[in-house]
Amino acid sequence: MEKKVLTAAATKTEFIKSIHKWLMKTLIGNGFEKYCNRFNIEGSSIICELPPDYFSDFDIPGGTKIEMKFITKKS
Repeated sequence: MEKKVLTAAATKTEFIKSIHKWLMKTLIGNGFEKYCNRFNIEGSSIICELPPDYFSDFDIPGGTKIEMKFITKKS
């Protein structure tokens, strides 16, 4: 089977989808499936709106979002 050649932008999109899929499997595998809906792909980012109880030792202010932004660099 011949592999499809991706553009740099398409490669980034596929990478983001694979990271998100891995994250979902990891959350579910560790008993944290209730947080899966908190992680969403938005463009070139994975955004997480953290719930106040995400960390056992800390309270998190409501509405706190963490963004994992991915950029493409070619050498």
